[in-house]
Amino acid sequence: MPESPRILLVTPSAVQLRPPSDFVTHVTLNEIASLRSGPRPPDFDFLIQGAATGEVATEVLMHAINGHDGESTLLLPLDTYDWLNHVPFLPPRMLALLPGIGRGVLMVVPKQRWMDLQKPPQDANVREDLARFSRREFPIQLAPATQPVASAVHSFIPPLLAPNSRGKHTWSRPHFDKLWLNDIEGDAAAATTVRAGIAQLNDLLDESHNLAQSIEGHHDGDYWHAIMHRREPDYGNSKYWFRHVGQHPVFGQLAPRAADTLNNASADIRSHWAPKLKVDSNWDPFAFVDLCEAAARDEDSSLGLTARRIQWLEMLLLLKHCCDHAATCHEAVQILPSHDEVDAKAPSHEDSQRKEER
Repeated sequence: MPESPRILLVTPSAVQLRPPSDFVTHVTLNEIASLRSGPRPPDFDFLIQGAATGEVATEVLMHAINGHDGESTLLLPLDTYDWLNHVPFLPPRMLALLPGIGRGVLMVVPKQRWMDLQKPPQDANVREDLARFSRREFPIQLAPATQPVASAVHSFIPPLLAPNSRGKHTWSRPHFDKLWLNDIEGDAAAATTVRAGIAQLNDLLDESHNLAQSIEGHHDGDYWHAIMHRREPDYGNSKYWFRHVGQHPVFGQLAPRAADTLNNASADIRSHWAPKLKVDSNWDPFAFVDLCEAAARDEDSSLGLTARRIQWLEMLLLLKHCCDHAATCHEAVQILPSHDEVDAKAPSHEDSQRKEER
């Protein structure tokens, strides 16, 4: 690979490079089609695409690509998606299933994968390409960066507290249905908690509920079960399951992060809810259910967005905890040969309806 690799940068609209570079050629989506149909492919070592706007930090691109193995697809988080820097614990195929990831990264693709991209690209949202790469077992990794590489066209907005239509991210369902985690260190329940978490993050409430309910009595499964009912919303049922959860290791991690989130909220929100949530000692999940119930009346209000940010941190922390518990889950992901085998292992909707929730 050349000492200074040549980069073809594809974004929805014009951007400024900072600092300018002779090694980065920027084109817009309108221009990429003509490049594809030209007499010869553009002269580049890496194609980078994503929903970036404003200025792109060229030095961040070059630093991320430095030492690249020529095989992996790299993901560089955009601003407001910096939480992606904290999810390296996820197996690559699960990265493709995180909500919003397609709008939150620049995807760095080696030239040899150029023809594997959508032809021509419909937009700069990379999620479908990423999901296809993950299915084909192309290596994918997040590239850590000390600063965002660029601004996102669409800023990250945390999932709703109470989704008004389940399965908002239905695009992920075909990919999700093909994802199954085998027994992890002999613990099938650990695999199920990870899968329940991925479903919950994508607002696939029924799928998450079925999975969590299938391992009733499991500490982490009951936590996902409680979150699902809180989002349903069925606040009384959520508290019922939090009583089953009892104390959970995630609580101690969530409390200081919730305190930081509340510190960025208005003084009245902070003074009212910080003591109730016990952010200075441990975490009170029942008070957070009350906060979510109060905030769900207007999810775009200051209170609503504060609760949604805390919920997002909670779900990420719980997913990390589940992956840590399933220590070998990186090696345990495989693609099922058919949907029938998924259906045979996963509890059906009818089975769940017949089973009494409590």
